[in-house]
Amino acid sequence: MEVGVTLHHPHGQIYAYDHIPPVQARMLAQAEAYHAEHGRPWLADFVAQERESGERVVLDGGAALSVVPPFARYSFETWIVPARPVGLLADLTAPERAAFARVLKDTLLRLDGLFGVRMPYLLTVHQAPLDGPHPAFPLHIELYPYLRAPGRMKYLAGTEQGAGEFANDKFPETAAAELRAVNPDAGAAL
Repeated sequence: MEVGVTLHHPHGQIYAYDHIPPVQARMLAQAEAYHAEHGRPWLADFVAQERESGERVVLDGGAALSVVPPFARYSFETWIVPARPVGLLADLTAPERAAFARVLKDTLLRLDGLFGVRMPYLLTVHQAPLDGPHPAFPLHIELYPYLRAPGRMKYLAGTEQGAGEFANDKFPETAAAELRAVNPDAGAAL
């Protein structure tokens, strides 16, 4: 298994903590600070800016989008975001959930079709903490594909593990263009 998994089959894990983990705590603090300063959720502006630019959007499914974020740490890191800012999957309407699922499936198929192999990846669903209303928190899915080129894994280097500074050798706009060029049916055929 490319990513060094313990269980040699597709699987998922759900973690529940009695506290807000550090990554989500920082995300929440940044989202709340943005909301306080601008009067609207960060995700609203992010979606508007990405749609306007179009350079990093892989698929705009109307109620949901796939985007290679401008701050991508992995070559083909892709985020699935709802077009309407919400904090929880349960906050999406039925049509929004369906669009979110379609965009996620399209992204996974494109990743599989990119190099003609099943792409090893880590998928994280970020939802608002349940300890109170957090309207600024951006519901989104982050996909970290582990191949950066055919047969070439992305390993964390010294700067990434030691300093927390990611070194990405691909511009997000280039990665998005490469993913847009992939026919999702190519991934479905694998």
